[in-house]
Amino acid sequence: MYGLDIWYSPPIKPPGSTGNTGSVGILRCLQKIQHTAMLTITGTLRTTPTDLLDAHAGALPMELALSKVCHRAMVRMLTLPDTHPLHQFINEARTHPPLKHQGPVDHLLKAFNLENEDIETIIPAIDDLYRPSRFQTCIQETRELSIEQEDNDAADYRVYSDGSGFEGGIGAAVLYKKGQARPVNQLKAYLGPMTKHNTYEGEAVGGILALWLIRITIETVLKAISLYVDNQAFIKASVKPKATPGQYLIRDFADEANAVEPRLSVRWISSHDDVTGNEHADKLAKEAAAGRASRQIDLPPLLRRTLPTSASAKNQDHMEHLKKDWNTLWLNSPRRCQREIIFHLGFTGSVFVRAIPVVRWVTQ
Repeated sequence: MYGLDIWYSPPIKPPGSTGNTGSVGILRCLQKIQHTAMLTITGTLRTTPTDLLDAHAGALPMELALSKVCHRAMVRMLTLPDTHPLHQFINEARTHPPLKHQGPVDHLLKAFNLENEDIETIIPAIDDLYRPSRFQTCIQETRELSIEQEDNDAADYRVYSDGSGFEGGIGAAVLYKKGQARPVNQLKAYLGPMTKHNTYEGEAVGGILALWLIRITIETVLKAISLYVDNQAFIKASVKPKATPGQYLIRDFADEANAVEPRLSVRWISSHDDVTGNEHADKLAKEAAAGRASRQIDLPPLLRRTLPTSASAKNQDHMEHLKKDWNTLWLNSPRRCQREIIFHLGFTGSVFVRAIPVVRWVTQ
């Protein structure tokens, strides 16, 4: 499948047409290759239908597997920055598609309905990759140690942030003062549906909200502050942002955290362990997912506008559609009603598959 997006066009049926257009012949050849591979995996008879083999081997049908690879390649190209040589070419294909002699990019944009999709930009080469972080980070080895550290924290202020995938990707933050049981301030932000955003983005947005609370709270000036996050991957990425989905959010968080200087310590806290601040942030995150978010004017500038679609969420959403399509293909297959598979483990330890009629005959 190397370079698949260049030499393969997913078959589609144009309106009013009886046949498919695209790489139909190539697809049939690759389906034969997959049939041979599935026979080797399952060890069944060579006359067993391909759709039956795919279902029991847990492998996507070839047309869906090729669609997955092409979709990921197209989404990756849409994330390229304007300094990349392909950016202008992709942009022209989206805004002014040719009427004749369409290329691979034109076919993929049309096949996956990505012409008007606003995908996030991911910069392959990060500026100042080895710049030192001015804020501190701490990730304890165990859940118990993280809770013990939070209990013994002597910081003047504690901020808890959280992101949730409950009915949408969201973030929330809550600010506590030392010695007070009630929060000083709190913020909630709603990103959008899970088809456009994911939980990792919610964690990053929660961190951005936490730093905004610190900035707008005058009492935190020159005070020691601890920011508790229940996502270790987010903390590690904030030290050295990489070319991954959600990069622009991580970089914004790192820049804001560096502005707070050494007064800030970003620490990992175990989630769902009855830590008051973390549980409160989790509750706020679910409220934001239900639409009860803070006023737009109270949010940091970055979150006052609609965020671009996450490349990771877009790929995950496409994968969910492929699974549904696979399920539909299997439910409509005549083999599902006519035959069943019996896996039997013999004395030699080898597994063989036998296709038999619907009338069940199962040996004890």
